[in-house]
Amino acid sequence: MAGRRVHRPPYWRVIFTHVVSPLIWPRFDGWALSHGYDVLEARASRCTNLIEYYLEESATETKEIHDARNQHRAQLLRVAKVVNDMEDPDKIEQLANTPPHLLMRR
Repeated sequence: MAGRRVHRPPYWRVIFTHVVSPLIWPRFDGWALSHGYDVLEARASRCTNLIEYYLEESATETKEIHDARNQHRAQLLRVAKVVNDMEDPDKIEQLANTPPHLLMRR
């Protein structure tokens, strides 16, 4: 309380900073697009409503959904590693000698 006035905490600044981080933004933007909203075209008031709803929905998802998403992301990382290895001349022979069913286990 400063000068007998109550100041609101800067919650929205913190939330916006969190949402636009490289870790959260792709998930939020994808979620919004999958629900028919282009966040970059939305008015600020609509965007804050979307962010709040997304964060609430994310916080209340079940453990099974959370685990499935994490498993999916881990699989994508393995695929990305194989793709990167295919571009490395030193690893191409190793990949060529790896049985196909073991490629994603690396």
